[in-house]
Amino acid sequence: TIEQFNAVVNRVMATILTEPNELTRVRLIEKWIDIAYECRQLKNFSSLTAILNGLLSGSVYRLTQTWSQINIQHRTILIG
Repeated sequence: TIEQFNAVVNRVMATILTEPNELTRVRLIEKWIDIAYECRQLKNFSSLTAILNGLLSGSVYRLTQTWSQINIQHRTILIG
């Protein structure tokens, strides 16, 4: 449902944005990318899209210092 989709988007954003430690934020983003990858493998496209919406939301995407520390493997998964 739309409510579930929005709940996942908000959960992704909240877990990242409420974390004050930058290194922990990096690890959280990488973990969400891993979860999104598993959703893709399982053909769970609704959850995949919700996670990507959370990761690419303006509030999260604006964290340029954090994104610059995401390892290349996770960046490749995200754009792949």
